[in-house]
Amino acid sequence: PSKIVLRKTFTVGHGYDSEASDREEDPLVETHMILRFKPGAEAEYVRSKIEAKGPMEGVSIKFKDPRNAVVRVQNKLFAAKLVDLPTITETFKTFDKKNIYKVADVCQMLLVGDRISHEDTVVAIPTQPKDFVYPHGLTPPLRYVRQRRFRKRASAKTIETVEKEVDRLLALDARAEQTTYTIMDKEQLRREQSQTPDEEGQHGQNGYDDVDEAMELQEGSDYEDLAAELEAALDSPAASGYGTPLARDTPGPTGIATPDAAASASEEGSSDGSDVGSDEDEDISKEQIERKTGQKVLREGVASLQEVIANQKAEIDRAINPIMKQRLITRLRKFEAELETKMAEIEE
Repeated sequence: PSKIVLRKTFTVGHGYDSEASDREEDPLVETHMILRFKPGAEAEYVRSKIEAKGPMEGVSIKFKDPRNAVVRVQNKLFAAKLVDLPTITETFKTFDKKNIYKVADVCQMLLVGDRISHEDTVVAIPTQPKDFVYPHGLTPPLRYVRQRRFRKRASAKTIETVEKEVDRLLALDARAEQTTYTIMDKEQLRREQSQTPDEEGQHGQNGYDDVDEAMELQEGSDYEDLAAELEAALDSPAASGYGTPLARDTPGPTGIATPDAAASASEEGSSDGSDVGSDEDEDISKEQIERKTGQKVLREGVASLQEVIANQKAEIDRAINPIMKQRLITRLRKFEAELETKMAEIEE
């Protein structure tokens, strides 16, 4: 005769999957999640109830399906959805404020949304699986952490190319007589490059250095052009004050100065005097040209700095991270101080 053995079917992972006769009963499993409200009176009410550690009167959560729920706060209904967090947060508890015991891993959050009029509203709205994947962490530094953490990885070919380039540069440094290097912060360089505008003449946060460099180059080129013009003017016969010598300007055969020779001598004397005056005029005009050139360069620098300050203020308004915002404000103050200095130089 055949023998039939009946065994109870256990769900894998549900309690203890032991077939021993003296096995334990299924233990209680705690599942923790984070409840997040929008700022408002309801959030303050729930917080006060939690801090009081009493019964949660007036607060209830009812799940309509595994992902959508209805949260009731003081007879007000709110739609909520259970989202998956990109991070895992451990929760602990203590009984004597000395020993701490781990309780659970929090990886989901019940995100409370807008107020609704009926409970069936939460399931009437069509949803997609991506709607329940939360892109941010729990703290401001973890904003868009899912996108930053799971970004595209560099391929092995790219890594090999970079390593070969580094070896080539090190070999060139070894053969060079003298080398210099600068230590750069990767994150700061990336932020400056992302905040630097394109080649349309606008300046980003590091545009101040570019403005100074452009001013120096322009000032040098203007000075060279000015020197070339002055040199050409000094070399011309009209500017020298001397004309072409005439035959009657030469002394007579007897060695006695003729009236024409005397007149020529007087003209030479007056010409010498005019040379001194023309040199002084040239010095004055040169100083005026240099002063005008300097004023022009200062005005262009002021205009560029004003544009940089405007862009910096726009970056401050768009900044969300408090630490980054404070750095931008510090840099803005430096630009404003430099602008005041240049304005004072222009007024002088």
